[in-house]
Amino acid sequence: MDVYSKFDLHIHSFASSSTKTGDQAIVAKSKPENLPMLIDKLINNNVNVVAITDHNIFDKEIYEQLKKQETQPNCIFKVLPGVEIDLEIENKNVHVICIFDDTNPNHTTKIENGFVTKEHYSIDDLGSILRKIELGVVLIAHQKSDYKSTKSQKTSLSSAGQEIFYKFLCCEFFDSLEIQNSKVEGILKNRFLEDNIDNIYFIVGSDCHEWSSYCFS
Repeated sequence: MDVYSKFDLHIHSFASSSTKTGDQAIVAKSKPENLPMLIDKLINNNVNVVAITDHNIFDKEIYEQLKKQETQPNCIFKVLPGVEIDLEIENKNVHVICIFDDTNPNHTTKIENGFVTKEHYSIDDLGSILRKIELGVVLIAHQKSDYKSTKSQKTSLSSAGQEIFYKFLCCEFFDSLEIQNSKVEGILKNRFLEDNIDNIYFIVGSDCHEWSSYCFS
């Protein structure tokens, strides 16, 4: 894949309103009929690898409509299937992006049937789901700030504590961390140098809920 590819693997749609009542207002217009608006925004922002990752649910219709862009003469050359899950670790809610392999002809049905409507999943739940789906998957955990910060780490992997943070990274349970900006990336890289942790990958996601406001730098 081109080293200059621009990824956004964290975009929501109206489907998130069925599992996250707090999101209903901000995803109200992020519906299939408004996909042309999102597509234009993606093209204008030069995003060429994209995933719709709704909360704890996979919307097959949205995914299949957006995936048609792979055959169109624009910059979007890869659309991947994904889900954002609320993963319960040590009684903390950690947001995790699951990006699935799309090469299996039945991948959409497998993913759609693999998830049930739940507010959160345990580690065992996630293991059962992934075994049921039987597709290759990349797991990306949120990390919004310095993992040694004393401030609130809501939805970040470090919210479960530094010991858990080290454990899940060092055993390679997660394939990468999702960050929100280059400042956080710089802080984390410095921390990893201090702690002699290497081979950690970073993914930046927009976490866009309202397509009309989409912007990704």
